[in-house]
Amino acid sequence: MKIPVFVIVRDRLTCLQQTLGWLEVSQAVSDIVLLDNASTYPPMLEFLRRTKHRVVSFPDNQGPSCVWTSGILDEFEHEYFAVTDPDLVPREDCPHDLVEHCVKGLEDHPTFRACGPGLEIGDLPDHYAARREVIRLEAGHWSKALDPEWYVAPIDSTFAVYRYAQHMVSWHETRQRLVVEAVNSDQPPIMQLTYEQPTPGIYSPEWTRAPIRIQFKNDSPLTFAKQLRQFGDWIAARTGPMLRAGYPYVIRHLTWYIDSGSLPEEELYYLEHAREDYAGWTRLAKRP
Repeated sequence: MKIPVFVIVRDRLTCLQQTLGWLEVSQAVSDIVLLDNASTYPPMLEFLRRTKHRVVSFPDNQGPSCVWTSGILDEFEHEYFAVTDPDLVPREDCPHDLVEHCVKGLEDHPTFRACGPGLEIGDLPDHYAARREVIRLEAGHWSKALDPEWYVAPIDSTFAVYRYAQHMVSWHETRQRLVVEAVNSDQPPIMQLTYEQPTPGIYSPEWTRAPIRIQFKNDSPLTFAKQLRQFGDWIAARTGPMLRAGYPYVIRHLTWYIDSGSLPEEELYYLEHAREDYAGWTRLAKRP
């Protein structure tokens, strides 16, 4: 079985090339689609012009929700599909059948809506400014073992395989709840949800696909890691449980290994042009 993979893209080119490196050799990947969230970094723009992969470009930065709000999934009605950020690479000892393993995880556990690899946190360098926050959050995702192979843990836009039919139903139901909560101001305490009207010609006119902007509150008394943990629990309660694999099916989040005290030019550009509500750990990665 081969499945399509949707890669969320925004300015970071070096890590994207590394991510594509392993996806391109996977025997389980049928298509690689790059979803470009209005990149402006010149080397990235040149790469997108020349790449052999399909590129879907958006006029503005829609964040990770672009996979669902763009309607691109309607073109790929496979039984399964995968979504990933552009900065995820398997560990050296990760088996080559990572994608197949995630598909099998869904087949073996039909009540779960997504399966992805585990995230390595045991070798994060001291020079990464958000190291402690990352470990504090991610350690909890290794605590709920379902069986010897899988852990029950939320997944955002790190690599994961989804079951198409189940996820689309779950997603549309969740969108409706999010819109209602945004309109009624019934919002979780750590974030602000803003309901945005669909843009004609860009998004489906269906109100369930209107983008919802989620922004963590800077004045929250909680640490960023705790905010993320609450957000993960909040989303999981509305969309269904997910699974992360145990060793050896583990990947590295490349941007967690960057020297925060000596950021490369590409990363500086990304930070300067990133939306704070979509930047995730990025806002903690740059030392003052």
